[in-house]
Amino acid sequence: MKYEGFQQLIATMEAAGYDYKAEIALIEQKKQALSVGAAKAFPLSEHIRTMVYAQLSNNRPWERIADNMEHLDVIFCHFDPDALKAKEAARLTEEVEGLSCGNRQIQKQMQALKSNIETLERIARDHGSIDAYYQKTDLVTVIKSLSDFDGKYKLVTMGVPLVCEYLKGLGLEVVKPDTLLCRLLGRLGYSPKIPATNWEAIRICQDIGAETGLSQTEVDTILWQYCAKKKFEVCTAQPKCHLCGVTHCKYRA
Repeated sequence: MKYEGFQQLIATMEAAGYDYKAEIALIEQKKQALSVGAAKAFPLSEHIRTMVYAQLSNNRPWERIADNMEHLDVIFCHFDPDALKAKEAARLTEEVEGLSCGNRQIQKQMQALKSNIETLERIARDHGSIDAYYQKTDLVTVIKSLSDFDGKYKLVTMGVPLVCEYLKGLGLEVVKPDTLLCRLLGRLGYSPKIPATNWEAIRICQDIGAETGLSQTEVDTILWQYCAKKKFEVCTAQPKCHLCGVTHCKYRA
């Protein structure tokens, strides 16, 4: 078994009595309600909403944002494209920060919001709908087109992790290769370096899914919970190695 360490993560959580499946069930429930399917195309407002919340998640805890979604929806004009494009970036920044829901990039994110909405509108014009483009195009190509500096549909201030978070929020099967996930995959020895690169993390998680029969949502959620604050919280920046059942770890090697 190539990914024995991943299985040992699961065994560690189970032995501690931690219910990692509960978080997966919540995410799967949301996926079923918001999944991108051949018979369903999301309105532009839902794409904007999912994109904005992906941006707000940048390098910060999610709980504060989750607790303030009702207020944030109002701040962002319930994600009406025309109303939101007309709203001043400085005012958006001030109102988001007033709820303590900002991040280091919030000013740049808000300045780029009008341009990013126009990019989503362009995708819709080019392909009939945004969902049609995502459904008919190879996932790696979609991610690169939205995240690369020279990508055809580059979303400003959004690199690979935030683009993946946006796509994941629409129900696509993709992991978010953020700091926690990339660091953990490196420590497990699945990459020659710590942390793994974004594209390594995506490939590794695809391989883990193929070996274990788990979806990318399940793989992502298991790895995230093993690291995240107020979740299992073992493989953190200063890991609690005495609680970890992984037998081969590069961090402890």
